[in-house]
Amino acid sequence: MRVFRFLAAGCVVGAVAVGGFTLGTWVARPKPAVTAVSLPATPPKPQEMPKAQDKASTVVRPVTYETPQSPRDMAPVPDLPKPGEFAALPPTPAGFGEAKLPPLPSPAQPAGAHPIPPPPLGGVGTLPPLPPAGNSAGFAMPRIERPEPAGRLPAPELPPVDKPAVPPLPKPAEPATQYVNKPDLAFDYEVTKQGKSGVKAVVLFAKPLPDTAWAEAAKAEVGGAERPKLAYTLPKEGRYGFRVGVSSGTVTATPPKATDEPEMVVVFDKTPPTIEWFKLMPTPPAAPHPNILAFQWRVTDANLAERPVFLEYQVPGKEQWAPIGERTGEYLATWATPNDVPATVRVRLTAIDRAGNTSHKVIEAVNTDHTVPRGRLTGVKAVEVKKPELPDLPPIPKSDEPK
Repeated sequence: MRVFRFLAAGCVVGAVAVGGFTLGTWVARPKPAVTAVSLPATPPKPQEMPKAQDKASTVVRPVTYETPQSPRDMAPVPDLPKPGEFAALPPTPAGFGEAKLPPLPSPAQPAGAHPIPPPPLGGVGTLPPLPPAGNSAGFAMPRIERPEPAGRLPAPELPPVDKPAVPPLPKPAEPATQYVNKPDLAFDYEVTKQGKSGVKAVVLFAKPLPDTAWAEAAKAEVGGAERPKLAYTLPKEGRYGFRVGVSSGTVTATPPKATDEPEMVVVFDKTPPTIEWFKLMPTPPAAPHPNILAFQWRVTDANLAERPVFLEYQVPGKEQWAPIGERTGEYLATWATPNDVPATVRVRLTAIDRAGNTSHKVIEAVNTDHTVPRGRLTGVKAVEVKKPELPDLPPIPKSDEPK
């Protein structure tokens, strides 16, 4: 075994050989010298970059720093150039960025076409006016007929769709209306809400309609559970609106606003309806019953009832009146007289309005028997008729003949 050692490139190289074969080699390198470097207590701050004075010839490159992990990895910071020491960029070569594309060839225009002039510099050109519509000279628009495809079915006619009717908005409930034929009134009421001080008085407010000013009409002092009625006398015929107010120990009832609707409407009407005429009509010839009577009338009033008229009859010698049918709102009526009604009766018409006023009119001696008497022959036989015996008459004396 032989060991060889030699020096190469500052390193010690060795080898081991046995019988002509090399068993191994090694290299011994010298250790590098360690140089101590003093580090600042805090990492260095980046220096401010100089302001560029000429944007065209100055290139500003940002400088970044990283905190070194160890003294070996820290690279020395180069000194930054002072302001004004930046190298100027080379000038732009002539013709750079000024290349121009070759002009496009203009397309060939067809014969008879209208040339369009180029637009003027600095603005948009105006197109030449179009020729007038129709077959003008030198210009005609052909009409293109669109053929209908074969076998195309016509569009079906759809029925019109009815729009649903929009229901009208509900009207506010109208106040209750009372009709009276006497001026003296007495109102009932109830207190629907009260406080700790209780109810001291109830006030009735009234106004003639359609006026808007409310006025105090009556007042009733309330004590305990007693509720006295509110009395009021209407001054004249007409329509009146009424509202009620309640006074407590701390709050006094005030008149309603002009726009407040009345709680109750009272119509004072003491005028009876007017019966302009009432008559018996001839019995129609085609009447199914021989004793049918037809009556006709005319009644007027400002406040007629819904069914304002009814008929009655009276048998002579009696005071009672019996009804003829039901009340009606028509202007005529027919009466099929029963068999138990006498041949002659009195018929009275009564008209009534909503306030209870009535009017009467009577037709005297109405004939209820319109039956035409009829008869027929039942047989015949011969009888001997005796001539009456006449007494002998004295002879008639002869008159003297004239001489």
